[in-house]
Amino acid sequence: MASVDLSDLLAGTSENLGIEFKAWMDTSNGEVRAKLARHIAALANHGGGYLIFGVDDKTRKPLGKTEFNLDLFSQDAITGIIKKYLDPRIQVLVEHVVLEGTTYPVVVIPPHGARPVFAIADGPQDDRNRPVGVT
Repeated sequence: MASVDLSDLLAGTSENLGIEFKAWMDTSNGEVRAKLARHIAALANHGGGYLIFGVDDKTRKPLGKTEFNLDLFSQDAITGIIKKYLDPRIQVLVEHVVLEGTTYPVVVIPPHGARPVFAIADGPQDDRNRPVGVT
């Protein structure tokens, strides 16, 4: 798979079905993990694409350095989310791309075949057993 050119992905006119921009976030948080799993499934089910951390989804501007440890965006961390929340378990590639001195994690999500990828687990639940933060 070719290396990701973050400049090219940011140069597009808007977020589309193949590119999701996410601000820096704590991927060890159960609510965040469940939401990310759904985004990964949606991208896989719509022909594949990119999930890019550290970029404002409205302005498409890189947010610069983060206080979060980049291990939260490692191959193992993202694979762990997929293993816990998605079926079938798809194979993604996490690349760390440097732009203007800051490292941005980019999850490369391949298209999935005829069987859709779906969530098999919810994130944290409230006292009524409803998923927290899922809208």
